[in-house]
Amino acid sequence: MRLLLATIALVGLARAGMPSLSALQAGPVNSAPEVAIKAAVIANFPKFVEWPAAAFESKTAPFVVGILGDDQLAAAIGAVFKDKRLGDRPVTVTRASRIEDLQACHMLYVGASEDRRLEQLLGQLDRKPMLTIGDFGRFTQRGGMIGLVVQGDKVRFEINDRAARAAGVRLNANLLRLATAVIS
Repeated sequence: MRLLLATIALVGLARAGMPSLSALQAGPVNSAPEVAIKAAVIANFPKFVEWPAAAFESKTAPFVVGILGDDQLAAAIGAVFKDKRLGDRPVTVTRASRIEDLQACHMLYVGASEDRRLEQLLGQLDRKPMLTIGDFGRFTQRGGMIGLVVQGDKVRFEINDRAARAAGVRLNANLLRLATAVIS
């Protein structure tokens, strides 16, 4: 029962309007399912990122979350973003097995199933203003923007600010301070 309540609280946090920065510092992974914690952390990233105005067709155009690959975290991300809004923008979630089908995304989760072809996938984004997030080894060192890592019993994240800036995505300074490692 305690695990269920912790999961519900984390999902509620992800749906809240404006989180505190501590919302991105997830607690022990054994206090709730690791996948639910990671999904809640990912759901809060857009609140600390600025995209260029040209990334959207209009001021009320949807914020598009893309999911590439198939794993448990991908399914949890889809569930956390369901019926969510970012300010005036509705959030839509698109899942695909090809990067070519996700070119209009603002945020892209790359599943661990795509590990072997990560560099090829990132190369196809051609510096589009798309926040890339992954959950497998050396994601940020290989060109991804935010990589989730488990340290001890906590979910943390690393940031490749150089890749974000090259794509025109601006990460909040407070977000950079919370990262366990920053490539700049």
